[in-house]
Amino acid sequence: MSHWIEYQAACFVIPADALRLPEPRYVIAIEGGSNNLTSRERSGRERRVRDWYVGMLGTADQVMQQTVRAAAGCIGGNVKLCSRRVTPEAYIQRTRRLLRKPSDGVFRHVTLSARVAPDSPLVALAEACDMITWHGDECGRPYVKLIPRLQDSEGWATYFSVVESILDSDTVVFDGMGEVFGLPRS
Repeated sequence: MSHWIEYQAACFVIPADALRLPEPRYVIAIEGGSNNLTSRERSGRERRVRDWYVGMLGTADQVMQQTVRAAAGCIGGNVKLCSRRVTPEAYIQRTRRLLRKPSDGVFRHVTLSARVAPDSPLVALAEACDMITWHGDECGRPYVKLIPRLQDSEGWATYFSVVESILDSDTVVFDGMGEVFGLPRS
């Protein structure tokens, strides 16, 4: 049976004053992958595929809401930490620990872009805010990526003003909310 493995996680903070918002925003980056996907290294060793992605995003409360939804996958064993079963409580506690000691190096490791359906009202809002709207298709399903013109505090303030309404939604897919790069692989 297939399950998702999270190998490591990192938390980044964007200060409220940098975004001109009332509260800071957090990005939880997760290195993870499916247990049934492997690749061969140059040495010939087979290894499970894993990549860094944006796992959670928003205010501390929004990140905790997203964590609780993700923790539900721990009950049936669909989400594991380092290939081990984990309780929902332990999964939630990991996010609390990450939020207590966030790093401020977010601009060195994260770019934000939201992937939404072409008929989403966020597309028109993003265009009105002068964001880049890039149309793509994955497995026959069209999508639109909403990308800030600049990956800096001003561009991210615009990004958060556009996507704020979906960060509380239980339908948003967070690996489509940005890219993570430059973090060490496990």
